[in-house]
Amino acid sequence: MNDYGDRRKEARKLVVTFTLVYESKKGKLLGYLRDLTLNGAQVSGNKELDIGTEVSLYIELPSDLPGVRDEYLYIGAKVARCITVTEEPASYAIGFEFTNLQPEQIEVIEILLKRYHFQHKLH
Repeated sequence: MNDYGDRRKEARKLVVTFTLVYESKKGKLLGYLRDLTLNGAQVSGNKELDIGTEVSLYIELPSDLPGVRDEYLYIGAKVARCITVTEEPASYAIGFEFTNLQPEQIEVIEILLKRYHFQHKLH
């Protein structure tokens, strides 16, 4: 049984723009951003990553984010989960937990969420 939702600190917000995510030390494309919170992100990719691996990510930012001039958001993260979605071709849902967020990074994530997520109605 999958209990990932029970451990989340906040509801995930699905990003509605095609946003690429890279591993910054190698410049390698990891996949595209599937969802995002202030605590972490899920990336759809084609490479399996080991849980607990620390990575430096850079997320390609849309050019029309209000008040944001940077092209990329650089952020430290740890692989929290890596789930096989399909076997052939290989596809993975990779969950990252952000580490050592700085106020500037939080601000960019908040702007990104406000501009590019599905609005969730509270009941």
